[in-house]
Amino acid sequence: MLPSSNSGAWSTVQWLTAHQLPALPVAPVQDPYQYPRMVAAKPERGIFSHVDCQWQDGRLCPKPLFTGKNPSYLDSQGIPHLVYHHRYQKTLPSERDLRQWFANPLNGVGSLGGHQRIAWIDFDAKCFESSQVCDRAVPQWLDQHPLLQQTFTERTHSGGWRFAVKLQTPPTFTNFALEPGGAHVGEVLGTGRFTVLAPTIGPSSNAYVSIRRAEPVEVESLEAIGLFSSSARQAEQRPASYQPKPILRPLQTSSGQGAIHLADLVTTKVKGILNGQDPYQDESMSLVVAARELYGSENWAFANGIPLKGDRAEALIHRVGDAFGYDEDKLRRCLASVNPETCQPASLYRGDETALWKRVRRLDQKVFEARCPQGIQKEISEQIQAYGRWRSAGPLGPSPSSTPNPLVETSTLVQLRDWYRIAKAMEVPESALDAIKTMGQRVAAGKPLPHKHRALMQQQVQSYWQQVSTAIQQAGQILETVGRKDATGAYFEGHIYRLESPFDGSLEISAQRRGTLLLVEASTVRTCRLAKADFEQFDRFSQRLSQQSFPAHQLELV
Repeated sequence: MLPSSNSGAWSTVQWLTAHQLPALPVAPVQDPYQYPRMVAAKPERGIFSHVDCQWQDGRLCPKPLFTGKNPSYLDSQGIPHLVYHHRYQKTLPSERDLRQWFANPLNGVGSLGGHQRIAWIDFDAKCFESSQVCDRAVPQWLDQHPLLQQTFTERTHSGGWRFAVKLQTPPTFTNFALEPGGAHVGEVLGTGRFTVLAPTIGPSSNAYVSIRRAEPVEVESLEAIGLFSSSARQAEQRPASYQPKPILRPLQTSSGQGAIHLADLVTTKVKGILNGQDPYQDESMSLVVAARELYGSENWAFANGIPLKGDRAEALIHRVGDAFGYDEDKLRRCLASVNPETCQPASLYRGDETALWKRVRRLDQKVFEARCPQGIQKEISEQIQAYGRWRSAGPLGPSPSSTPNPLVETSTLVQLRDWYRIAKAMEVPESALDAIKTMGQRVAAGKPLPHKHRALMQQQVQSYWQQVSTAIQQAGQILETVGRKDATGAYFEGHIYRLESPFDGSLEISAQRRGTLLLVEASTVRTCRLAKADFEQFDRFSQRLSQQSFPAHQLELV
């Protein structure tokens, strides 16, 4: 590998590479008039291509695309390029990448948190009353935790401090204080977060300075070295006398009367983020998830002519940023990997557009009837007629012995139509399907359904719903045994199926390219498209799961 003519930067690259950490370039800050930050055109939203501006030194100036702190590089001709660092969150740059990025000696260097369990601790001088106060506080902190006096240490271009540690327990917060309930004094740059390293020249024209380029010291947790969340959500860490920050006021929406609030179209998890929750225990990740869902739902609504009311995606994303205490620059850096033009809702990504239209129907019947394609309207209508509401014995669905007939109080023709769908899903012979068709034609002509055929229909439909009930119980077993839990509930994702059960007791089973196969909400089956192959897969999986004789990564559903 050819070294850079900037020996200082190349030395940092070599150190990072030797420690299996990604070395990413940092271009010097560029003239914002030559390289301004552009806002892409979105005429359907009333937004046109324009330069994003800010007030600086008493005048309106364009925001720079190259800030001197974001992943980027100057090529050998001095032309700047952005680097999308999300590509290197789970892998390291190639030799070809490094040759290209560091050919120009003006480029600085940085890295990402999360690799090798490394977290970068950034004491920000501007969070203190003065740089002198910062310089007194940090040595006091080091005196209380002498082990850290041997870890990787640098000074930042703005007079702050940066340390690297290896955490046994992953960080659960970003903004930190030096005492429970204390003031925000810095940030923990964990998984996916970019940090600039020495000898890069910062935007202030001062260089980052290496104090001690040593192996990051391993510690049990951030709390073990006296760092505590400055977030109001970590109340258990604070003394009784501490007065928490005001709680974010719940978002008020008013869908209906011909228009829908964008916040009502997103998933339950994203609604929680809009109200200040951090389900991923990583504010930056939660922000990105919310941004992609909001942009995606907005794009889907515009594409389908659904009138929106209230705050749009940009405003709602800024609401989340405000709740997390992000300034404009940090918000922009966190969203660098999000392309608003290509985002799509999570339901659409899973191939289940019907779920979105069901939300629209629930929020505004008239908008649904005016905008939803007739084929999807018919499918939803048939599901409502065929299933209705049915009570279950437990939070994950009915037991086989108490499964009610979901076809009560529906017409015989609708019952036959549902029987045909179930028979087809269970892969009965074609002759049996033709027989059901013939019965339907007779009933449509006004003839009664013979008692023996009615008894057979009820028997087969009851058998199907018993298998559905069994699949629900098996899904609960899978989630309990090998599922993962986060702040919102339990989930399990494999090559074919995804199971998800939030703490509200609902259950969703979906499959690649088939979308949602089963949705149970409030003890009510909202959607069911399970087929014979699905029941067989779940039976095999449950049997193997009970044997406990194989590694989890070999499971068919995994």
